[in-house]
Amino acid sequence: TPELHTFMQALAARTRGLMLLSATPEQMGPRTHFAQLRLLDPDRYFDPAAYAAESEAYEKTAEKAAKRLARGESVDRLLDTFGPGRVIFRNRRAGIKGFPGRQLHLTALEGAPVPCRDAGTDLARDPRVVHLAGLVKSLKPEKILVICASPEKAKALDRAVKFHISVDIARFDETMTLLQRDRQAAWFSRENGARLLICSEIGSEGRNFQFVSHLFLYDLPVNPELLEQRIGRVDRIGQKHTIRIHVPYVRNTGQEVLARWYAEGLPLFRGNVNGLHAVYRRFKSRLTALIRSAETDKRIDRHRLDALMAEAADFTADARARLDRGKHILLELNSFRPEPARELIRSIRHADRDTNLAGLMESLLDHYGIELDIITDKPGERLAALTMDRMTDEAFPTLPADHGVVTFDRATALAREELTFLTWDHPFVAQTMDFFLTRGEGSAAVARLDPGIGTGLFLESLYILEIPGIENLPGAAEFIRARPIHILIDHTGAIPGGLPDDFYSRIRPDRPDWFLEMDAVKSGLLPELMEKSQAIAEENAGDMRRVSLAAIEKTLGGEVQRLTDLQKINPGITDREIEAAAGEKKKLHTLVSESRLRLDAVRLIRSG
Repeated sequence: TPELHTFMQALAARTRGLMLLSATPEQMGPRTHFAQLRLLDPDRYFDPAAYAAESEAYEKTAEKAAKRLARGESVDRLLDTFGPGRVIFRNRRAGIKGFPGRQLHLTALEGAPVPCRDAGTDLARDPRVVHLAGLVKSLKPEKILVICASPEKAKALDRAVKFHISVDIARFDETMTLLQRDRQAAWFSRENGARLLICSEIGSEGRNFQFVSHLFLYDLPVNPELLEQRIGRVDRIGQKHTIRIHVPYVRNTGQEVLARWYAEGLPLFRGNVNGLHAVYRRFKSRLTALIRSAETDKRIDRHRLDALMAEAADFTADARARLDRGKHILLELNSFRPEPARELIRSIRHADRDTNLAGLMESLLDHYGIELDIITDKPGERLAALTMDRMTDEAFPTLPADHGVVTFDRATALAREELTFLTWDHPFVAQTMDFFLTRGEGSAAVARLDPGIGTGLFLESLYILEIPGIENLPGAAEFIRARPIHILIDHTGAIPGGLPDDFYSRIRPDRPDWFLEMDAVKSGLLPELMEKSQAIAEENAGDMRRVSLAAIEKTLGGEVQRLTDLQKINPGITDREIEAAAGEKKKLHTLVSESRLRLDAVRLIRSG
């Protein structure tokens, strides 16, 4: 809507960046899509006519990019200046494994459909409802996801199905609160929960039900991208079965026209189709005319329908081929970088195998009187409930009341969206860590190594690289590669080698005052070790500064060059904008160069 777009423009002007996530970005047409892109990158997307002209030339751009890539050149700037731009990234199903197949169950029915005027409409005699009731019986105990166009239909369908058969039905529509919808979806997801979930169109937007393989489409939308959204609720990575799409229609009605349109013209029931909006725009008037004629005359002009199906099928195939030669190949070059992707996958898998988070959170929460009660601890599934009844500090961060059950397992979280998935990056985990660290608890400690490894001392220090003023440059943190610097040295000032693998698990609490009367340690050795530790930390900090400065030069220096290149095709980019980008780079360079170390925590460990 215009109001929403105006709001997003105001938001874009006040924020460092925006992210638009959509499975069907061109659903509302190319002009709306361009308006969305302009929000993301107004420097790059400044004129709809220029954008349309570039789109027409994508095939030639793809050819140039392929030649440069073959010579080992970077194609980033070419794609940014003359291709889709650096803000558009798209995952292609052809490059991703794990998607299921689709199987269509198209059923022609006799009788007369019952128009749904409001939630009180009696749909019990509608042939599609009778067919659904029969499916529920024949497919027992399998679950079925039912999607229709409106909340009125969803409510009427709920009553109508129960007229024919006794079955647990969950409902999901926009008349319900978010909490109500969450609870209904959770009931449907449980093994012994509801067998049917009846959704209005809102159920096709963002909710995932890959644990269900049966999709029943009570009606069909005219817009193909909306249908693709519906199918996408079950056609997802993680779906273990071929999805079966049940499409009942009453003969000689608009439903039959749409059913054939999606089965033959696109054909969308067989698999994902690229270029849906272009096909829809091309045949929309003929399609809607046939639907109106069928509804008015109670008959279908079979000759016109057959001709439409044949032409649409040919146009769809041609559109897919053109996109694969042009826009889509450019998007793939811009989006999929195999080596960074593999590195990211490796880091995620490593994090998923790390079991330290669960134990650490359990200890931290217990410290503040919060219980993490394990509900199930099966391999690959750890569910726990947070109980805050004994919480000792009211300022402690809390989860929303309806998200008290958590899991540390990714697969479990993907299958059950109602669970809170705790990772190192989760806000609750970050807030819990910050709450503990900012209170200074544990910032200075003594400990004993038990059993020891000879007689001696270890000094363990933790330093933070502080960058004063960075908070005044929003978004600057993405360029700063600062991390805690952990230093462990022995009483000689050397970094010890050959420590046992269980070194840290041997550490036990010690008397805090054992060294206070030992002047040789308190006034002599300890200051020397602190000085040595700081010197080692400074070396680490120097490496961090160099990495950060290189990142600033690569990113912001690249942005200056990018604007300079775009200025050649976009007269709206002024020298002042380029100078502003260069100024931001200089400010960050100065801040990083002037950063300083801060001692954050220290622990003196004695052995023997």
